Amino acid sequence: MLAVTILHWKLQLDHIRIVYNNTDVWSLDVYMFALHESVKYYAKYGTKVFGAFLDCSKAFDKVLHNALLKKLLDKNVQIGFVLLLKNWYSHLCCSLKWNNAMGQWFPILCGLRQGGVVSPYLYAIYVDNFNK
Repeated sequence: MLAVTILHWKLQLDHIRIVYNNTDVWSLDVYMFALHESVKYYAKYGTKVFGAFLDCSKAFDKVLHNALLKKLLDKNVQIGFVLLLKNWYSHLCCSLKWNNAMGQWFPILCGLRQGGVVSPYLYAIYVDNFNK
């Protein structure tokens, strides 16, 4: 049943991609449309529909740097890139400013850079195989 569901979602999303002129710009309404149509399809044929949703609103903040680096190595990502990320993320520091007073600097031990071009890809690798 899971394979059928995945195939159905792929067909729905491919159809939406054609309708949206092959753009990779996706908005929440497109995903909601795909979800609605999938549920409607299975309900029409009397199949039970189950759903699980993951709130990823703060997800980038929870990524453990060492765990991410290990997963990248496990996926045979080039060592140079992994070392670059290790250097990049091991030197992150932050300080708070309040009423024109700067606080002490402290290290950032987890989280991906918000708005970073590579951050969504790193997050996808990080959460891959969480169910195993």
